[in-house]
Amino acid sequence: MSPSAVSPARLDYLDATRAFALVLGVVFHASLSFMPIFMGWAVQDISTGTAVATFVTISHSFRMELFFLLAGFFGCVTLQRKSVGEFVRGRFVRIVVPFVVGWFLLRPLLVSGWLMGSASLRGDYAFWPNIVAGFKTLETLPAGIFTGTHLWFLYYLTLLTGLALAVRALIGATGTMGDAIMRGADVATRWVAKSSLAIPVLAVPTAVALWFMRFWGMDTPDQSLAPHWLVLAVYMGFLDLAGWLVAGEAL
Repeated sequence: MSPSAVSPARLDYLDATRAFALVLGVVFHASLSFMPIFMGWAVQDISTGTAVATFVTISHSFRMELFFLLAGFFGCVTLQRKSVGEFVRGRFVRIVVPFVVGWFLLRPLLVSGWLMGSASLRGDYAFWPNIVAGFKTLETLPAGIFTGTHLWFLYYLTLLTGLALAVRALIGATGTMGDAIMRGADVATRWVAKSSLAIPVLAVPTAVALWFMRFWGMDTPDQSLAPHWLVLAVYMGFLDLAGWLVAGEAL
């Protein structure tokens, strides 16, 4: 696919996939209240079902990985159209600013939601006192300042985008050797995409990382901004390796 065929036009099928992943995330989180077992979610509904558990398990196995894959692909496409400075400024406005601003707004609201949910499980309900209690947690700062709450994915997206730019700069600094490295990466990407060995090549390192998670599935690193190295490695494979390399090969 030539650059002229990719750059001017939107990739409608990938835009649709991104919209699907977003809607799937909304349905996924709404479904957690109807799980047949209590998972520590804010509220537990009296109506539960095993079908919900099946949906949650299956969707959770690929939802965030798909998000990071698409983020890597579109990030590489964007970088092809803009200078590095423009790209960094755009990522800062679209990722870092929402993360910082959203943290101070969403953290107290999330605390309030969990307080209300916990009270509802006891048959109690108090809206405004719990809202006030949630925002009072801001008074404890800087204690807990490194808690990422549910915006952890923006933090990891920032880390991995920075890592991709750093690797790109290092490869570019090697001159002709960098060109050889990129050609080798393109060959490896084509081989993995077409080879019958693609599944074990990709599945084995992912399974090794999952083995050391707390459960048989991806951990959610939302309690600290200290990087969860296994989670970072898996999402790096989807964003920095798969997303960026596939986009680079397509362009």
